[in-house]
Amino acid sequence: MQISFEKKGYTVHIATNGQEALDLMKETNFDCVFLDLEMPLMSGFSAATAFREWEGACRGRSRRQPICALSAHSGAKEKDMCEKVGVDFFESKPAMIPGLLRIAELCIRLQTPTAGSRELGSRAAEA
Repeated sequence: MQISFEKKGYTVHIATNGQEALDLMKETNFDCVFLDLEMPLMSGFSAATAFREWEGACRGRSRRQPICALSAHSGAKEKDMCEKVGVDFFESKPAMIPGLLRIAELCIRLQTPTAGSRELGSRAAEA
């Protein structure tokens, strides 16, 4: 995933667990974050929930951070939980790179004033 995005000109940041992902999202206003829901230390659900709470209280953020959840579990329960915690997109694993690239491009097109900066927060999808 990382190599495919870098070949398209994106800068990719990788977190190895949910706490790292949360910390990165607080430090950097990414164009798009791909968040694995089954991360160690802190689940993707917990990271997204904590981030949305922090984001809501933070007055220095110029825009809402787009988040795409990645999960091997693609049932209605997971999708409903994602919606409740503020996840914008959901992709089942194994996720296909063209679909993830489309989501990233959509997020960039929807962002202003930073459209086109091509900064992604990511956790590599497991094959």
